[in-house]
Amino acid sequence: MEDVSKKLGKIALAGSCMIAGLGLAASGAIAASSIDTWNIYYGHLHNHTTVSDGSGSPDQAYSTAKAAGLDFFSTADHAESTTDSEYTTVKNTADTYNEDGIFTAFWAFEWSSGTHGHVTIVYADDICRATESATNTFSELMAWLSTRETVAIFNHPGRESQAFEHYDGAVSDKFVGMELWNKQDFFDVYYYNDGFHTNDGGMGHYDEALLRGWSIGAGGAEDNHGTDFGTDSTYAMAILADNQTRTDLYSAMKARRFYSTADKNLLLWTARLWVQRLKAAATASPSRQTMEGTRSLILLNS
Repeated sequence: MEDVSKKLGKIALAGSCMIAGLGLAASGAIAASSIDTWNIYYGHLHNHTTVSDGSGSPDQAYSTAKAAGLDFFSTADHAESTTDSEYTTVKNTADTYNEDGIFTAFWAFEWSSGTHGHVTIVYADDICRATESATNTFSELMAWLSTRETVAIFNHPGRESQAFEHYDGAVSDKFVGMELWNKQDFFDVYYYNDGFHTNDGGMGHYDEALLRGWSIGAGGAEDNHGTDFGTDSTYAMAILADNQTRTDLYSAMKARRFYSTADKNLLLWTARLWVQRLKAAATASPSRQTMEGTRSLILLNS
């Protein structure tokens, strides 16, 4: 059997995703805007409106998030409280506010089971519910996802004791991420935790899922139920893409090219750029060739 640490590292790097924001070198007073050849776009994909148990309307949610300066945003109301017509309204509202190069508006819903967990499902044309017989278990949800063009994210892992079949069942490539922070519960709750399984050295949910073959990136969401969309948390999900369009950001999510951050003002380099800079520094001044190596950084695979 392959060494666990090597397997985890290989999977995490294969998805080009990591947690960022703790012990990292700040790049300045303004938000980082690029990593290597990619632009960085910050936002949230899991928020609620009056369609389910939130306080603001879909129109208010998208308009407020856009005004707050988020690069991308989506609502994800509980599917079980959302009618088909309401879901169509949300999709149309997202289309209204979507503006290439300015604000990327997705739509989503949250499949919400008190037993099998909660899942954000982004960009699907239609909707399914945990209260419907065809999709009321996690395996049935995965079967539904397999026939749709969509991506899914594990929400607030561990909150439901039997959620996600404890990552032990069949693996779905539709799942691209896991929330490592949610609302005001940050990495100390949803990353630095003890997952479902025992006798694994206290491995957290994210690592347990990676170990069992789930290729998932490090996400997070404001999960806003109020009206201050985009301003309730300094944390963000960051997507690395060529351009600020739905097509490019969605493709980046499918490629797991995103990370979760507590600080937009961080310096984050890919391994390729790291090597290039070390070589340049060594050539310019051999005595300074380790100057960049003294910084605390998390590398992304390239």
